[in-house]
Amino acid sequence: MGFYYGPIFYVPISAVLLVGFGIYGLKKKLPVPYFVCAIIGIVYVNLAISVTFFPMTFIDVEGFSVENNISLSLLYFRQGMKHLLLNILLTIPLGIGLQFITNMKNKSRLAVIIILSSLFELLQLLILYIFKPIDIFFDVNDLICNIIGGIVGYTSILIVDYTFRGAKENENKGFIQFIKGVCYRCVNGEKSLTQSEKSSTSKR
Repeated sequence: MGFYYGPIFYVPISAVLLVGFGIYGLKKKLPVPYFVCAIIGIVYVNLAISVTFFPMTFIDVEGFSVENNISLSLLYFRQGMKHLLLNILLTIPLGIGLQFITNMKNKSRLAVIIILSSLFELLQLLILYIFKPIDIFFDVNDLICNIIGGIVGYTSILIVDYTFRGAKENENKGFIQFIKGVCYRCVNGEKSLTQSEKSSTSKR
């Protein structure tokens, strides 16, 4: 018999992220747009988990072997090109949005994006070996596509950042100014949220 275990994952993950972003934002006195971006990020994480891991079915099937659900063959597209394209699209938002909710410089953020993009597929491999669901698959090509998607998102927002390279940074007033400020700092080699923290601190 199969069961849908989504809420078991969504609720605690959402709670941890919400508390984490909330505490950080309040501690650093970040503006409201930061919290909006954080909530959007949490929604994305839940959608990505839903697409990647569920439904997850636990059922005894004669002849089932974990190894049959694992593919380590490069360029062997067992689920088709459309599936690989969807794996790229899955992590593009991660590459784009991370700079708006984490206080990092570009190189550090790229490393984190690659690691987080890899987790989608690596966690499937871990779940396969521990729980042995019959409808979870690990494919090394999916892993590569997830990483490519994260890098594409990172590169895309970096191009957007460059449009603000010569702009004068303004104090954060509203969502658009927050976005512009983050882009300006990223392209000038600064941590993405540093000025937001300074601006909020100076108001006290």
